[in-house]
Amino acid sequence: MKNWIFLILIALPFTGFSQEDMDEGVMSSVKQTVTNTSVDLDYLEDQFYVGFTYDYLAVKATNVVQHNLSRGIHAGFLRDIPINAKRTVGFAAGLGYAYDRVYNNMLATKTATGVDYEIVERFKDLDLSRNFFETHTVEFPIEFRYRTSTPESHKFWRVYTGLRLGYIFSERSLNTRSSVSTSFQNPDINKTFQCKAFAVFGYNALNFFVQYNLTPLMKDAHTAEGTSLKSNVLQIGLMFYIL
Repeated sequence: MKNWIFLILIALPFTGFSQEDMDEGVMSSVKQTVTNTSVDLDYLEDQFYVGFTYDYLAVKATNVVQHNLSRGIHAGFLRDIPINAKRTVGFAAGLGYAYDRVYNNMLATKTATGVDYEIVERFKDLDLSRNFFETHTVEFPIEFRYRTSTPESHKFWRVYTGLRLGYIFSERSLNTRSSVSTSFQNPDINKTFQCKAFAVFGYNALNFFVQYNLTPLMKDAHTAEGTSLKSNVLQIGLMFYIL
């Protein structure tokens, strides 16, 4: 009997140590779980964007019309700069690129002295199948941001508005007549800095985008009859944000 009591007394300390080891393992697991589920309170949002728009000549000569699908593609990087503790209000600035193709009936013809223009009312009369101008622009967006974001969720409402300063670094006019395409660099399409006002509003992945070019294109272009071809482009479409 004494031997049994002696063995029990010896075993008790080891049993205690084993329980402590077990508790330490549980606590360590809990601590690890808490660490893994922690949130980033200094999060940033919407730093890359891609957009697709329909391009509409909002200010134009009376007889100027559009045909086919005029379109634009926009992409770039924005540095998110929150200014409040909840990071729901802030600014952003960055660098982007825009490609725009605008179909219209302002036929441009290159001559020895410059570019001649004609507003074509019936394409069939000239066996003309398409006519457009396109631009490639580097842009510098600056925007004010309001959103309902939280550190735990990437789904939120957003309203962004601001200006895009852009420079057209490449442009051309193109037409296809009698199945023969002719294109040339058009000096009348402004290569000066452009200023565009825009707004974005939406929820999660679905965001509506509207932008108006405050700087008119082809502001010095005229037809032989003296009609001004100065045009301002209104763009309506969707904008998608990443990271």
